[in-house]
Amino acid sequence: SPDSILKNQVDDLSRQIAKGAGLSERRIQGAKMQIRDVTTSSTETYEYYIKGKEASEKFYWQEALQYFEKAVELDPTFAEAYLRLSIICAKLGDLRARDEAVKKAKTLSGRAVEKVRLFIEAVYANYIEKIPGKYFNILQELTKKYPKEKEFHFNLGQYYSSAGNPNMALDEFNKAVAIDPSYADPLNGISIVYLDLKDYEKAIEFIKKYAFLSPGDANPLDSLAEIYFRMGNLEDAIAKYKNALEIKPHFLFSLHNIQYVYALKADYSEAIKWLNRYIEVASSPGTKQLGYLWKGFYSAWLGNVEESLSYFQRVEDLAEAIGNKRWEAGVNWLKAWIYYERGEYALSREYNEAWLSTLLEID
Repeated sequence: SPDSILKNQVDDLSRQIAKGAGLSERRIQGAKMQIRDVTTSSTETYEYYIKGKEASEKFYWQEALQYFEKAVELDPTFAEAYLRLSIICAKLGDLRARDEAVKKAKTLSGRAVEKVRLFIEAVYANYIEKIPGKYFNILQELTKKYPKEKEFHFNLGQYYSSAGNPNMALDEFNKAVAIDPSYADPLNGISIVYLDLKDYEKAIEFIKKYAFLSPGDANPLDSLAEIYFRMGNLEDAIAKYKNALEIKPHFLFSLHNIQYVYALKADYSEAIKWLNRYIEVASSPGTKQLGYLWKGFYSAWLGNVEESLSYFQRVEDLAEAIGNKRWEAGVNWLKAWIYYERGEYALSREYNEAWLSTLLEID
């Protein structure tokens, strides 16, 4: 039956492969670990976990969240599912849920294999202990201990990219591709590095490779739109964002980005139309509050300050609900400028101090 896959078939096949590879019987018997003890004994749980990973790699984060939530609901002892859930919650801006999930993963990490346990430690250091250096050190350790694990090289490449080290980022991304030429994520990462370097020709070259390996996905088109936008080709950018949305009508990246391009063109009615659509399909508080933040900004930009403040209040309410004070700081920063424009300097100074003190508190 399907349940026998995780109960005994994987372990039996592993022993047969080990024998075929020439390992001694003593070494094989010494490895007592069973697959169900370090992952899950439920094939249904594992199916949701795999679907979550696939959705995450496509940048379909709202779907990934639902799959990982279902996986941990079916098996509350599945450490790696909690880890993936934590990472998705972080991407969606839900910091309270992020922290709860990674703490649960840490509690359960003793029953995970070493590479998963170490990765949990790295993410825990980043989210809970807030020690980026520790996160980086563990990632380096993982790439040395498991040089054939493509995801660790990809994660280290992302770290270097965000830290402004393009050469090291390209090195790690290329290592990931060398391990698995069909691995699409690092090709997207390479394109982003070249985009930041303003080497648009190279950026487009690698996005096309990424698209070839990701047929039918929205993100390659969204990334190509971003390149066109940075090049100043606004109409081409809009066209590609719309292409991405034809594939995935609820793709939040494209819905968010296209409204910005229309606003840059001073077509505010069209920008707000797309922004309303973004808010409508954003299912998590962390993504929805970004929409309200823009609504508040546009209202103030177009002269309706009272309306803008009502939208900012929605952002603050959502930020409080998910424990994300960074959004609260962003709202106060905008309020400081709004009151400055109105000549209400005492209030402007008050909100200026408020956003700064909040950021100092959390970072």
